[in-house]
Amino acid sequence: MKLQTTRPRPSTRWAWRGRRRSVHALRAALASRDASLLESLLGPDVAVVVESGTEEAPTIRMVRGAYDAVPLLMHGLASRPGLTIAEREVDGQAGLVIRGGGVDPIAVTVDFTGRLIAALWIRPGRVSVSA
Repeated sequence: MKLQTTRPRPSTRWAWRGRRRSVHALRAALASRDASLLESLLGPDVAVVVESGTEEAPTIRMVRGAYDAVPLLMHGLASRPGLTIAEREVDGQAGLVIRGGGVDPIAVTVDFTGRLIAALWIRPGRVSVSA
């Protein structure tokens, strides 16, 4: 599977700017391993969906609620040294692209309810970023 990631297009910049601070804070929380900051960004019923497996036989797992989401995100996205986390538009939505640390690139799509993160969709794959 090839994930489409880009920098925000001029036509979508207004939507991106409204979420940019939250996505930036999410990146900072993961990069610094700050569980308290991470928890403050998540809605109480946040859903974290992790896709793995292969394109022919994907495996999807989900946790719901900040109590379960914080340790999953801290372990899965912030635990490996050498990771770089970049803020990008992923499939037309605010998101992150995570690279390095001996893992395949990971795309994280972020959905919001108001100012809080309502859902994170985490997908490994070949990520192509265009300027």
